[in-house]
Amino acid sequence: MSWTAATGATSYDVFVGGSAASATKVGNVTTTSYNYTIPSTANATYYWYVVPKNADGSATGCSSSATSFVFGTAPGCARNIEPANGTNLTTKTITLKWSKVANSSGYDVYLGTTSTPTATIATKVTDTVFTYTVPANYTTTYYWYVVPKNTGGAGTGCTSSVTAFTYLTAPTNATNISPANGEAVTGTIANLKWSKVNGASSYDVYAGETAATAISVGSNVTDTVFAYTPPSAELSKTIYWYVVPKNNLGSATNSQATATSFVKLVIKAPATIDFPVIGYFPSYRSVSEYPDATFKMTDIVAYAFASLTSTSTVSIASPTVFTAVIAKAKANGAKVLLAINGTQANFAAMGQSAAGRTTLVKDLMAKVRQYDIDGIDLDYEYPRTTDGTDTMFALLARQLSDSLHVDGKYYLSAAITAGKYAGSIRDGIKTEVFNYIDFFNVMVYDDFSTTSGEDYRQHSPYAMAVTCMNYWINTRGMPKSKCILGIPAYGRNSGAAQISTSYKTILTSGTQLGPSPLNLSDSAIITKADNTTFKTYYNGIATVKQKTDYAKQVAGGVMFWEIGHDAVGDNSLIKAAFDQLGRSL
Repeated sequence: MSWTAATGATSYDVFVGGSAASATKVGNVTTTSYNYTIPSTANATYYWYVVPKNADGSATGCSSSATSFVFGTAPGCARNIEPANGTNLTTKTITLKWSKVANSSGYDVYLGTTSTPTATIATKVTDTVFTYTVPANYTTTYYWYVVPKNTGGAGTGCTSSVTAFTYLTAPTNATNISPANGEAVTGTIANLKWSKVNGASSYDVYAGETAATAISVGSNVTDTVFAYTPPSAELSKTIYWYVVPKNNLGSATNSQATATSFVKLVIKAPATIDFPVIGYFPSYRSVSEYPDATFKMTDIVAYAFASLTSTSTVSIASPTVFTAVIAKAKANGAKVLLAINGTQANFAAMGQSAAGRTTLVKDLMAKVRQYDIDGIDLDYEYPRTTDGTDTMFALLARQLSDSLHVDGKYYLSAAITAGKYAGSIRDGIKTEVFNYIDFFNVMVYDDFSTTSGEDYRQHSPYAMAVTCMNYWINTRGMPKSKCILGIPAYGRNSGAAQISTSYKTILTSGTQLGPSPLNLSDSAIITKADNTTFKTYYNGIATVKQKTDYAKQVAGGVMFWEIGHDAVGDNSLIKAAFDQLGRSL
């Protein structure tokens, strides 16, 4: 203790006590400070003052100048007693109780939902019990501790005394996470996932064709994910689902209102067409030129072409011709596919990204629905192993197949190389593609030569059909039902610059070479406008019937490029195949 010097004082009497009035002398000093030893360890307030003195006497009334100081040590920490750590409580009014701490004059109570709460719910509580009403209306865990206090300060390190209790109610509802509402699910299993609900010990899972009729498909699921196997179905259907969180106090109410849905897609190949006769119909041909009989004898008409653009969409050549083909084909019981071609650059650009492929698939599906046709034919000439377009083609085929095959509604075909010659083009058709495409139009033609002196070479001989069918079916393992033998309805010369001549033109303008008439032969002399001549080699009725017989034995159908090259009436090549199959109009 220290004070200012008093004028004339030679010494000072020091008084200390519980009050100014009761203070007693504890010492005399000639200096202006004094060291006082507090007589007790108890927390207390002390009053003190000094009385200056000299030989003439002591100052009077000095008790009125007394001041005070507080002596004390901060208390220790309390121990939480009730609720016991980890207790589950079902009432909102909670009694908190803790141990009494010596020298504590009061307690601050801290409580919150984090493991070290920082907010007080009460201060200067003089008792060791406090009643608190939890604010939550749902299952919540609370953490709490108290900090004892006195005049010497507050207890330190009391967060180490934190304990927890849980206010437990029947759980609230969960939120469905995946599948997203309305999402399509293609697998046999739908992984249902929902949000975790505080206080839920398990979940019951419900699914059905409506939320109201949903039945339990999983009980007492302790995770927040459930592998659900929807019932098998012939067609795609929408399935509604929800979960009911529960614990030992009960179950969430009105859980049905949280239901969301997903579409369980049925992806399957469309109905098999028994040994189809397929004919391409180019946009530059006249529909009226060909009678109903031509379309009646053709199971599938592939309209050529819709060309792939640089934006990964397709542009249909002569839409008015397309709609006329659709009308005439459907009127005569034929299915219609839209054949897709395009430049190598556009196919490569489209296929190099998932976004490009998706854009094309969406556009093709939109056109299939818009024109109410039966599917798509991919006439990409050609995917190759040397530039990675083989992989791109496989990815495209799979994605397009999945889209077209929802509920087995639409067909997917592809025109592919003959397969006679080894190399990157032949190998560009991956074996996995056999699973995605319904049938392959194998282009077994155009095996010509421009070498001088080889003017005898047939571009599509019967032997080539045998070689190519053997390669695709036996060597590569293509299902025979998917392997379609392509037959040309036109002739080609060899040994010089190429000239393609329609079969119908050969019949009207050609000169017979051998003993067989033109319609039964496979070669003819064609006279050009300048009166020069050349030999053309083609497939006449006899060869078409022979190839049709062979295809019937080993393959899945025949295809003609193209209807516009064919003749009508009894000389028709399509009719030759149709007759050879024993069919009648």
